[in-house]
Amino acid sequence: MTDRTVAELRRQIEHTRHQLEATVEELAAKADVRGRAETRAADLMDRAGAMTVQLRSTARHPRPIVVMGAAGVVGVVGVAFVVVGVLWKRRGGGC
Repeated sequence: MTDRTVAELRRQIEHTRHQLEATVEELAAKADVRGRAETRAADLMDRAGAMTVQLRSTARHPRPIVVMGAAGVVGVVGVAFVVVGVLWKRRGGGC
């Protein structure tokens, strides 16, 4: 073997070692179910806290568009009930 071939093999071996090390670290992270669950739980707690702050802020300062939107939905549902009631009576479904 020439010096170049030996150096090439050593470089390939070192590269393979680094790849193997990265693979082992990835597998260890996947096998750590408890650690992943704790991380996920912490993320969910952070999101829930942020949503709580946002909801409290919204409750203190309701937006007129949202209030009007809710009133519009209630109105549409009310009209739908009236229409269904009228149609029901016309077909003889009422008592």
